[in-house]
Order: sequence, then structure tokens, then C-alpha cells
Amino acid sequence: MKRIFLILMLLSTSTIFAQNNLPKHTIADESPLMRGMRIQLNSNDKNLTKDQCIALVKAYSSRANYKGQVSVRKPSVMKELKGAIVPYCLDNFDGKGIIFNSDLHPELKAN
Repeated sequence: MKRIFLILMLLSTSTIFAQNNLPKHTIADESPLMRGMRIQLNSNDKNLTKDQCIALVKAYSSRANYKGQVSVRKPSVMKELKGAIVPYCLDNFDGKGIIFNSDLHPELKAN
């Protein structure tokens, strides 16, 4: 019984979502904060666009609450990181909006 429960838990945390025209992604982490949730979404698509990242953040913003955080990670194109899944964009819901990480994704600097 414990094995079945464990398997179900593992499957639920690695489910790939592609609903509502959102790009395929997984919920890698969902943990409570004082007044919200920290939600980390992972995409295996190195070509995930800024617009797609924004759509993912918006899709999970109500679930994170106004004091939460939604971050999206995708594979880096940097040779040194060899495709590691690293932060691409995030919103801390602090009024600064969605922030993109151009240090780990230098292709953002060209846009």
C-alpha cells in the first residue's frame, strides 16, 4: 500500500501539463510561503519564448496568491551549462512584474 501511495505521489509531481494552449511543463515544486505559494514550473523546451513564459506565469498566478511566487525554468543554451534547467522568468508579485534572467539565458540580450 505504501508503494502504491509513493508511486502516485511521484507521478503527481511530475505530470506534464499542456492544457489551455500552454506549453508543456511540469510543476517541479509547490511549497507554502507566509501568505502564498512558491510554484516552480519546468519546461524542457529550450525554445520557450518570452510570451509563453508570461502565459505560464499568468496561468498560475492565482494559485500562487498575491504574496507568492511563480518561476519558470527551461534549458540553458549556454555551452557551459550543457542544457541544465535554469531560471528563465519569475514574478514575485511585488509590483515589479515578470523578470527575465538574461544572465543564464544570453539569448534574451539579443531581443
